[in-house]
Amino acid sequence: MAKKILLVDDEASLRELLKARLESNGYTVLIAAGGEEALKIMSDQKPDLVLLDIMMPDMSGEEVMRRISASSGGGFIPVIFLTARDTKVKGLELGAVDYVQKPFNSDELLARVRAQLRIKELQDELTHLSITDSLTGCYNRRHAFAVLNMEMKRSRRYGTPLSCVMMDVNEFKMLNDTHGHDFGDYVLKGVAEILRKTVRDVDVVTRYGGDEFLLVLPNATAENARTLCARIAEAFSARQFKRGGIAKKVSVSSGVASVPDKRVKDAESLIKLADTALYESKKCSR
Repeated sequence: MAKKILLVDDEASLRELLKARLESNGYTVLIAAGGEEALKIMSDQKPDLVLLDIMMPDMSGEEVMRRISASSGGGFIPVIFLTARDTKVKGLELGAVDYVQKPFNSDELLARVRAQLRIKELQDELTHLSITDSLTGCYNRRHAFAVLNMEMKRSRRYGTPLSCVMMDVNEFKMLNDTHGHDFGDYVLKGVAEILRKTVRDVDVVTRYGGDEFLLVLPNATAENARTLCARIAEAFSARQFKRGGIAKKVSVSSGVASVPDKRVKDAESLIKLADTALYESKKCSR
């Protein structure tokens, strides 16, 4: 997929020249004539790199850079300043990764763009590794807390429901002891696969630890969450885990917690409620 570059400059002739040169090198180019338009495109389309003019009539490039830095929750996006005056130090202090002074050589600009896009690829890969469970490919516990905290803020702000589900594999220790850890790992990968296929696109599946999985369900009531748990249970009842001559049925237990709830103060307390519900669920099933 072609990398997306947002070009922000109030000079129409320069925009067209750079757009043509970038597109001829395989990039998708998004155009903004000013700062406000640039910030909207940033929010809607998440470019891979920004080429940002310093001097614009509606909003300076420096102010655009400040706003980008203040709302950089969506990951690392390199910004290269295009400047007709010597403001490189200020730009770099604000978070720009590079600068090119006008009039510039387009070959040099393309070389700087390629270099920063390579750095972004490495940065994105490191970020992905830091939030992903290596065995199952699900998000990890660290990311679970980050997502849940973010969704709780959204829930409070807009008054929307939010649920989480704590889920584990029944008798997983016995399965490990009887059939070995290789088979246990195979089962955990299968569990993750079933969960990802069953949840909605907006839901987040995380491996909380061991055989425990935490599902974060934005805009879902407790009843919605229980309905999802029933669908997941059905998916497991239809699946047999087969490997190396072993064929095994696996089931899961679930605990649901939701907000609004007066007992919930933060992400940790919501997870504790779901964990308590899971314990009660397992006790009842036994």
